[in-house]
Formats: sequence, C-alpha cells, structure tokens
Amino acid sequence: MAMLSAGVVECFRLKYARTNCVTTDCESRSSLSIFWQVPQYVLIGASEVFMYVGQLEFFNSQAPDGLKSFSSALCMTSISLRNYVSSLLVTIVIKFSSRDNIFGWILGNLNNSRLDRFYFLL
Repeated sequence: MAMLSAGVVECFRLKYARTNCVTTDCESRSSLSIFWQVPQYVLIGASEVFMYVGQLEFFNSQAPDGLKSFSSALCMTSISLRNYVSSLLVTIVIKFSSRDNIFGWILGNLNNSRLDRFYFLL
C-alpha cells in the first residue's frame, strides 16, 4: 500500500514538475506540496513498528536464556541485510532500465527519472 501510494504521488509530482518545464533538462521544482508524502510515510512507519516489535518479541520469547543477546543481534542483522538487498535492488533496476542507450528509471535529475515505475515495481 505504501509503494502504491508513493507511485501515485510520484505520478502527480512528475505531472506538476513537467508542466513548468520548457526544455528536456528541466531543473525547476514541483509545485506539489510535501504533505502529499505523509500517507506513504505513515504506512511505512506503521509497518516497520509492527514488524520490528513482533520480530524482536519472537526472537526473545523463543530463544533460550543464554542466547537472548545473540537473538537480538540476529534480529538487527536481518534488518541490515534487508537494507543491503534494497541497495542491490536499486542497482539492478538502474542496470536493466538504462540499457541500449535508453535513460533509466533512476537518474540524477528526478524530473527526468521514472521513479513512479520503480515504486510500482516494488
């Protein structure tokens, strides 16, 4: 739901950013308010709170007494591994979406990027 919300907001942001563009190298800002991003951040924040608390509670309740700190470390390690997988996914999307002299989905200038496609892919 959060990525769907992010994709829809990005579609509107691109629409507002491109209406002010005259050239293909548009550097102008979008007139869309930053508060349009609140729903996606609320959804991501709520899901992370429920997931992290539940995961940590599971590790602490199922681990033997001598391994509670190890299980907490394992929980944090799984969180860091998710961040590495996320970075790998971004690298893969950049590589595959920018082949054959076609601009990719994630560029330096967000007004020329297609982050909406990336969000919908997620």
